[in-house]
Amino acid sequence: MFVIGLFVLVITVFVVIVVRSVKRGVSLNDSPDFISLMQSMSSPDMSSWARVINARRLENHAGESSSIHHFKTFELPDGQRIELLIGDPRIADQLLIGDVGTVKWRGNLFTNFQPETLR
Repeated sequence: MFVIGLFVLVITVFVVIVVRSVKRGVSLNDSPDFISLMQSMSSPDMSSWARVINARRLENHAGESSSIHHFKTFELPDGQRIELLIGDPRIADQLLIGDVGTVKWRGNLFTNFQPETLR
């Protein structure tokens, strides 16, 4: 009985999120959703030397609630570019375009940046 109640609760929450997003006109592809975050958490840890080449913010406003998601784009040595979601706005503000160092990530989630020091 508990399992059925839990299943109904999960389905209800999912439906409410989708309905609210559609009412707000928010594209589900634009903002980090639960599924992509869970996929990122199950991805392996990665790291590489990189340069910060772009920054963007995604702002969602709905009534009295709002959310801001911070992203940075990193260019890897092979020319590949990855855009990572940065959960802490203070870290997002500290990372500047042109910064060089070692970036660590999991899936599409930023986990750390160690700036390169001048010798």
